[in-house]
Amino acid sequence: LFYLAQSYKDAGCVNQAASAYRNRFACLDGWSQERYVSALRLGVLESTPFFWLRKALEIDPSRAEAPFAVAALWAQRNEPLDALLWATYAASLTPPEGALFSELEVYEWAKNLRVQMLEKVSA
Repeated sequence: LFYLAQSYKDAGCVNQAASAYRNRFACLDGWSQERYVSALRLGVLESTPFFWLRKALEIDPSRAEAPFAVAALWAQRNEPLDALLWATYAASLTPPEGALFSELEVYEWAKNLRVQMLEKVSA
């Protein structure tokens, strides 16, 4: 299911990708990293991003992708204090070894977003 969802996403078939990611997330067996990435992708594809990003955090709080996505959402909503809190959390993490589809650039982006939000809060 996971790679079917990835294929749909890559092909631009958003509804089919979301459905396949939801089905993969619902399966409790298998590699937890597939569930993490499924929840992370659903945080982008679905209309309830905070719900799905929280699910991703519950699965693997050691990865920065979900807290960074939460920080970015708060920043987009012009809530710099909330964005700062989440960006600080994301920036404090180091990339885990063996993580599926790890987005290494997010670890640096989190540090940059933290600085930007700190400047906004301090202004």
